[in-house]
Amino acid sequence: DEWRAAIAVNVSPPTLAVPVAFDRAVPLLVREAIVNALKHGQPSQVSVDVAATDAMLRIVVVDNGPGFAFNGPRNHAELAATKTGPRSLRERVETLGGQIAVESSSAGARVELSMPLEPVHA
Repeated sequence: DEWRAAIAVNVSPPTLAVPVAFDRAVPLLVREAIVNALKHGQPSQVSVDVAATDAMLRIVVVDNGPGFAFNGPRNHAELAATKTGPRSLRERVETLGGQIAVESSSAGARVELSMPLEPVHA
């Protein structure tokens, strides 16, 4: 409400369970990615997809703000080498064994965090 932007969150599957090590990390990653988009991009819309497939957990945040200071896609290594993109998110996802990728244009930004997901035994 503070930024006056619509935020949509989709979790797939709806009963998604993550390993204990991710319990605290995943909500913090999602929150930080949303706040980054709102604070730096000032978009009117932000969408978040959290999904587990093929032993990977993916968090994708898309906004319709002006994008980053670069155009096009950048993978984890490129973001680290050029010190561009959301540094804190990159560092957080690295601690979970994952990677970040960013795609930016004047029409918005797409930030994808992917981490290996160990099977959860219920």
